[in-house]
Amino acid sequence: MQVALNDEVVRGFKCGRVFKDNTQQINSLDFHRTADLLVTASHDDVLYLYDTAQGTRLLTEVPSRKYGAQNVVWTHSTEQILFASNKGPEHDVRLLSLESGGASSRFVTYFKGHTARVTKVAFNPKNDTFITAAQDKEVRLWDVRSPQCQAVLTCPCQATVAYDQQGLVFAVGLDNGLIKLFDAGNYDSGPFETFTVRTAHSKTYTMIVWQSSRIQPHSSGAYCTGTRPATPQ
Repeated sequence: MQVALNDEVVRGFKCGRVFKDNTQQINSLDFHRTADLLVTASHDDVLYLYDTAQGTRLLTEVPSRKYGAQNVVWTHSTEQILFASNKGPEHDVRLLSLESGGASSRFVTYFKGHTARVTKVAFNPKNDTFITAAQDKEVRLWDVRSPQCQAVLTCPCQATVAYDQQGLVFAVGLDNGLIKLFDAGNYDSGPFETFTVRTAHSKTYTMIVWQSSRIQPHSSGAYCTGTRPATPQ
């Protein structure tokens, strides 16, 4: 059975379950694209996995005490997640392999290259590539199967990034609402479109969300929003 996701349906949503496992603020979470799974990362340096169909937590906690954890995302596998560090001098993105619902875990790959804290990780919805943005004003392109960075885009400011729903285009959001669109398979040619999105609430974005093929201001009910904190966190 399929139900149209419209305003009336959304207004009828109610809270189904509350999880209070993390002891500090949750800084990121991600739903798996094809499985009934949710992963959360928190300032308490612990990741938790949940079965969203059953409304239950899966087995045990997945600690990351040494590196911290933020910007967590699923890969296409139900047993692998990517997340960025928020502790210590290293600014790697780490690929973590999970087994038996998180009962055991091991690091598979460290993606090294950023020289400042990673602020965004976006995984391609159709293949094994992903993009990162960081406070070093770089956007880096990766393939989860290799630790080597595939490409580096140097930006004039800290950026944010997102793939479209087909994985064919990625957007780079810059200060003052400037957005550049790149062909994911031909990014060396530079952006194929550049435009500005403004709202009355913010001149700077830290999140881009695609819906269909549009990017519009959040204040008009659509798909690009965010405000950058005055000081780095």
